[in-house]
Amino acid sequence: MLCLLLVFPFSICAQGTGNLKRQGDQAYASGQYRTALQYYRQGGLESSKDEEMQIKIGVCLYEINDVDGAAKIFQRLINEGKTNPAVFLHDAKCFQAKNQFDDAIGL
Repeated sequence: MLCLLLVFPFSICAQGTGNLKRQGDQAYASGQYRTALQYYRQGGLESSKDEEMQIKIGVCLYEINDVDGAAKIFQRLINEGKTNPAVFLHDAKCFQAKNQFDDAIGL
């Protein structure tokens, strides 16, 4: 058994990550943002370069009231040239939550 773990550790981790992402996506879809974020973090998906995953993590942070953490993700995506409308919408929501209304409307 130890031999198998030494030879195939990456396949075991990959299966676990996929399952955690799937569970996180289910929790996200049902509005359980704290639970979804926990699954994404357990799966190591916070460092993912996937834009959709980063948006989901940002939304989770926003919804659990970590506005600063969410704003960092959305600002980074904007700086990288991501033009998904959801990024701009949620970035504006972060500014609004911090009473920075001029920044929220892009002045």
